[in-house]
Amino acid sequence: EGATAVSNQLISGPVYKEEGGHDSTPDDYH
Repeated sequence: EGATAVSNQLISGPVYKEEGGHDSTPDDYH
């Protein structure tokens, strides 16, 4: 869940959620 929150801040919150949360930008995860 932590990684999700971090990625959420890296990208646009609403956009990230609309993409699915884990299929938006795998590159932003690390």
